[in-house]
Amino acid sequence: MLAALQLLEEQPRTILETGSSAWGPDSSRLFDAYVARFGGDFVTVDVRIQPLLRLRRDLSPRSEMVCDDSVRFLRRWVRENPLRQADLVYLDSYDLDPSSPTPAAVHGLLELEAIRPALRDGSLLLVDDTPSSVEFFPRPQRRDAALFAERTGLIPGKGMLIDVWLGNDSSVTKLHHGYQALYRFDAS
Repeated sequence: MLAALQLLEEQPRTILETGSSAWGPDSSRLFDAYVARFGGDFVTVDVRIQPLLRLRRDLSPRSEMVCDDSVRFLRRWVRENPLRQADLVYLDSYDLDPSSPTPAAVHGLLELEAIRPALRDGSLLLVDDTPSSVEFFPRPQRRDAALFAERTGLIPGKGMLIDVWLGNDSSVTKLHHGYQALYRFDAS
């Protein structure tokens, strides 16, 4: 995540996050700190009200919190901002179940399809819970992850379908892949 923020080069940026984080040192507060310091705006969306209630006192005026379905929100954001570019999009809205990763992966792909028109030259996409290897899973989950990978040829993760889709897009470069996957969109 820090690598993605460094790539924003301390310039005013538009950051969108699906799946608000309100506990501990978290992404929502980190993104808010970036826009509070360097300018731009940050919007976090979550289908649950609890993280938003917890965050409301902590975020700067440059940040906005939305309680909504992430796919619906991203579609609306693109429709209402047809000329705006999202500089960083962080997808983390659906909990990953390593024994049944398909629902989280399909949801992640729907989020990408919704925001894709706003991902332009230089935009960054960061997808959480997208391990590059089954070794990233805790031991109790590693067996399920390995069985899934053996059956499908895919490492279970939120971004497993995104990775396949973007792997076929010559205008996208994968910059990093550990437990999160980071992509940059280039002029096509």
